[in-house]
Amino acid sequence: MGGHCAGIVVELPDMSSIDISQHLYLDTFLMNIASPSPLITTCNDNIYSRVAYTPSQLMNISTVTVLSAGVIGVSWVALFIANNHRTIVYDANPDAETVLLNQVQSALSQLSQLTRYQALLAWEDLRPLLFFTTDLKVLRCEETGTETLICSSASGFCPSQLQVAFENDHHPVGENFLVAHPFNPPQLSPLIEVVGGARTTPSAITRAMAFYTSLGKRPVHIHAEIPGHIANRLQAALFREIFSLLESGAAEVADIETVMEYGPGLRWGAMGSSLLMHLGGGPGGARDYVSKFMAHLMSWYTPKNPVLDGGDGEALVEKWVRGTEIIAAARNGADRRRDKLIISLLNVKERED
Repeated sequence: MGGHCAGIVVELPDMSSIDISQHLYLDTFLMNIASPSPLITTCNDNIYSRVAYTPSQLMNISTVTVLSAGVIGVSWVALFIANNHRTIVYDANPDAETVLLNQVQSALSQLSQLTRYQALLAWEDLRPLLFFTTDLKVLRCEETGTETLICSSASGFCPSQLQVAFENDHHPVGENFLVAHPFNPPQLSPLIEVVGGARTTPSAITRAMAFYTSLGKRPVHIHAEIPGHIANRLQAALFREIFSLLESGAAEVADIETVMEYGPGLRWGAMGSSLLMHLGGGPGGARDYVSKFMAHLMSWYTPKNPVLDGGDGEALVEKWVRGTEIIAAARNGADRRRDKLIISLLNVKERED
């Protein structure tokens, strides 16, 4: 595997208490980054790695290295293999290999149900594309790569918070550090949120956007570093309103769930909120929608955060948890149902588009 991989891995369970620079061996590894065209991506908020390839080889990446065989890592592995990339997986736990193989096979079975992957080869044919290792030495290479792109799947950190950890006097890799945040379940959901930090170059963003597009994803370049990026901020706003409704006694968890699943949720699967509002504005579209409804909509959301601490707050949280657990218990296999419906919807959208 020499000449096809490069990188280091750093586990950061608590960003606030760790000096990242003490855990990086930049001189050793960055002087020995190699390839002609490997890509290394990351699989969770606490794992970081390196991607090396030249711009001319962007659309012909041959090897992808995923560090950590966790839930997100498995999804990346399945996606890369489905796109015929030789995929190397590093995990410190040797027992992770068996779990990885089973989960990747399951994820590939899901992918084969998407129109894009209907001609996907059988697992037995794809299996030779996958390599597992517990030895970071295989990530050392003899040649020095011309560029290093660092991608993280982090949802809770902004890239500028992390870039400084990858700085070096001779190798300013912070310029090529970015977040490429997938949406769950990653192997199915097309969304990838691409966020650059204060030092990220436009070239790094362009290369990342092109690569994820080549995988059939829908990358979105977020032009400002904001906690939660876009998707999780929208989810957070909705979560806040759910607790506000519970706190006011306006509805129970099951009622809110029904409203979401059979109301806005159905329409959001078809198109985004702004276009839906445009359609709701009548002949005047978005302009009429603003004049008719904006003042009302801006006054309806809860003016203050629900109280979630103390006795009343703990009771409110428990009310939501118990209500959600009841719904889950009544829907055995909710995760399978979710994935099945997502697959069906994606296939319909591809036909319509």
